[in-house]
Amino acid sequence: MYTSIKSGLQKILFPLGSTQTIKWGYLKGSQLILSENTQWAPMFGRWEPAMQKIIFNVVRKGDVVYDLGANFGLHGMLCARLIGKEGLVTNFEPLPENINEINRNYSINGITNFKNIQKAVSNRNSKLTFSVAKHATQGKLIDNHYEDNNNLIQVDTITLDAFIGDGGALPSFIKMDIEGAEGDALEGYSNNIVKTFPEMIIELHSPEADKKVGLFLKEYKYKAYRFNTFRSLQFEEIKDLTSPYPDKEGIWGSIFCIGPNKTINDYSFKD
Repeated sequence: MYTSIKSGLQKILFPLGSTQTIKWGYLKGSQLILSENTQWAPMFGRWEPAMQKIIFNVVRKGDVVYDLGANFGLHGMLCARLIGKEGLVTNFEPLPENINEINRNYSINGITNFKNIQKAVSNRNSKLTFSVAKHATQGKLIDNHYEDNNNLIQVDTITLDAFIGDGGALPSFIKMDIEGAEGDALEGYSNNIVKTFPEMIIELHSPEADKKVGLFLKEYKYKAYRFNTFRSLQFEEIKDLTSPYPDKEGIWGSIFCIGPNKTINDYSFKD
């Protein structure tokens, strides 16, 4: 009964389609158009609060940020606020519904220091099969032989090396949440990662992706730290980058990645 009352109040106070002011969290004061994609969690700082906390403490004025799997653009909005006019957020997002949502949310906040790339990031410049979930703003790249009951579409893909080779600014920070394609995305970045060794947040989704990402990070002498999903942020150093889930000391989950010559102690994570 409590849940139904709460849901009813939310629908009255925060109806989908309305423009609302974010009440709490690192984006307090920003405007957001509520949708089926966002629901109400961002209004109260409850959309991936640990990730937002890392971004708030790591991204700096003038930074170049890549958001891979930008969704409706919430993390990019926070980055755009932190980097100022001197910086740039690049949203890589293959679904047009999400691109439209990003544009609307950025427009009502007067955000101009960004660009959208309507492509999925992978290890090749091509067209690949993308499985769109029941929720039309979510999905993932899949193997053509993968059995899937969702709606299958073709999307353009790009490598980060190709994007940079075509004049894209080198990133200082990367957020990556691309539903299992993380290893392929890093593989397509191998020519340029050593130029800036950006900090990275990577959401891992499968043992296969875990291992591919771990081997890449090890090759380029990154350290990786698993973090919890709550705002009371805690880190656990990943001791074996070659071992995927379910190894307790292996690589899986939500990870914060730091280039050579840095450790987690070089950062101060304040609210």
